[in-house]
Amino acid sequence: MLHRIAVHEAGHALAAELLVPGSVVKLSLSDSNGLTERRSAFAELTVEEIETELLILMSGRAAERLALGNISGGAGGDRESDLALATGLILRMDRELGLGRNGDAWLGPTDMHRLTEEEKQRVRAKLEQAERRAYALLGSNKGILLNVSNDLMQRREMNAKVLSRWLGRTPSDLA
Repeated sequence: MLHRIAVHEAGHALAAELLVPGSVVKLSLSDSNGLTERRSAFAELTVEEIETELLILMSGRAAERLALGNISGGAGGDRESDLALATGLILRMDRELGLGRNGDAWLGPTDMHRLTEEEKQRVRAKLEQAERRAYALLGSNKGILLNVSNDLMQRREMNAKVLSRWLGRTPSDLA
């Protein structure tokens, strides 16, 4: 279980650092869960930033699939889970931010229990697309992913400086 959690968190951290260099603050691992702390991904709240955030949120799940051959329920769970945050972001984009399917319209917050079948299908399609993109990104960096996850298992905590070394960067590269 610890190995799976380390792979999951390493996936988030690696994707975040490849797409938004310098955004990861710390990775931590306990016996039952993990956490990747990052700086906000949003500077301007553009479609591109949202799609990057979706990829990062789905990268833990993609890392599990890539490194372990299957996925766990680790991306799901409560309202703060990867899947909940990604789903909420997709729905906010479509219903509240004027950046999605509904164009300039503001339709208000979504009641998750009253989603239309069309909304459910769109969310699933966007999540699958983000996971496929994450899988491709991590797949081309699988060696680093495995090294980071193994190191995280040993250390149990990894700061940005250690992570940047795995990426072949020095702290001055991130300034």
